[in-house]
Amino acid sequence: MLALRRRIHPRYPVHEIVTYHHNDTSVLTLALDLGLGGMKIKTLHPLPKDESLNFKLVLGAGAIWLKGSVVYSQLTPDSDVVSGIRFMKVSKADRISLENYLANLEEYGHGLPLCAM
Repeated sequence: MLALRRRIHPRYPVHEIVTYHHNDTSVLTLALDLGLGGMKIKTLHPLPKDESLNFKLVLGAGAIWLKGSVVYSQLTPDSDVVSGIRFMKVSKADRISLENYLANLEEYGHGLPLCAM
């Protein structure tokens, strides 16, 4: 029996700065993995499932702005909280920047794709 794939695009391990606004607070955190369809971020507290948030993601010398939806928030064995984000809205220019960033990761061996599941 074939396993169902939850992701269309592979994710790459990263440590990039992300900011988002939640509960009247601007939060600075890290993206732990990143792909064309979404990212996993560290969060201080669990985020509500399906909540829509705006993100600023720093990629090298530049930044892109994305709108995303919380897919899950969970506690890790290290007592950190991580949240999965699905990108809902990305401008054409920011998508090109993200594609170029991910292509460079792959080309220069700085990130091998994680499992697409």
